[in-house]
Amino acid sequence: MIQTIYSSSDFSWIDIFNPQDSDLKDIGGRYKIHSLLIEDILAPHHLPKFERTESLFFSIFRAVDENAPHDAYTVQSITRKIVFIWNDQFLITVRRSKQPFLDSFIESWQKKNDITSKVSPENILSSIFLAILETYEPILNLADTFIEETESLIFQSKQSLAVVEKLYTFRSRINAIRRILRMTMDSLHKINTQYPFQSTVYNNLIEETDHLLAKSDELKEDSIQLVNMYLSISSHHSNEITKVLTLFSAFFLPVTFIAGIYGMNFEFMPELKQPWGYGFIWFIMVLVTVIIFSWFKRNKWI
Repeated sequence: MIQTIYSSSDFSWIDIFNPQDSDLKDIGGRYKIHSLLIEDILAPHHLPKFERTESLFFSIFRAVDENAPHDAYTVQSITRKIVFIWNDQFLITVRRSKQPFLDSFIESWQKKNDITSKVSPENILSSIFLAILETYEPILNLADTFIEETESLIFQSKQSLAVVEKLYTFRSRINAIRRILRMTMDSLHKINTQYPFQSTVYNNLIEETDHLLAKSDELKEDSIQLVNMYLSISSHHSNEITKVLTLFSAFFLPVTFIAGIYGMNFEFMPELKQPWGYGFIWFIMVLVTVIIFSWFKRNKWI
């Protein structure tokens, strides 16, 4: 669907939603868009980038999909592509799926009373770029909550492998977001080099991207620390079990050894025919157990 958002004698803004091949060919011919750029528009998995041709600028950004599954961890499942094609005379935005933030932006933009005095590609692009960056705030805030909840789960007595699996999925999700943000930062630098924004506008975009990158880096470090913490606690738990089993072995090994000796069917074993033999063996077993217990206690092993 092709929608004209704004049109005047010197500038127009066209928004294309879920484009068909025929739509893009028509737009490409009208605005002299290279066929390779048309292919980039049609490809759904493109990452953020910026290119310049002789007559126009071309850029791809990715915004967070509000309806993305909570366990999504790939770039394509977390975000949706938005294409920008522009020069001083026109701006074309292309998207395959609904982007509520962009629909809201267009609606509010169209309602402005003084819109005719401020229309320029720079103003529109900078506002949309900032709105795209703001879509990353909710997902990073949810990630913060996940870290807090998982940290409390790790210290519970009943742990499961599911906690580690969730943490590794979470880390993959954060890595995907960091990758997009770094490529977005690179695209913003390239755009500002070829199509300079006002310094205040550009600095605002870079600061917002820096803020999101710093937050995602912090979340990545937190997830790594939680994985290490979980493994340490699991290892400590396993060591405690091994310690208990070792203590049992230490107590029963000498007793089993004594019982094994007197359980052998040799013909000449004088103690077996003595009236005090049974009690004597019990005394030896108890004495060995007490000695081992005292030794462990003195060394603070129990």
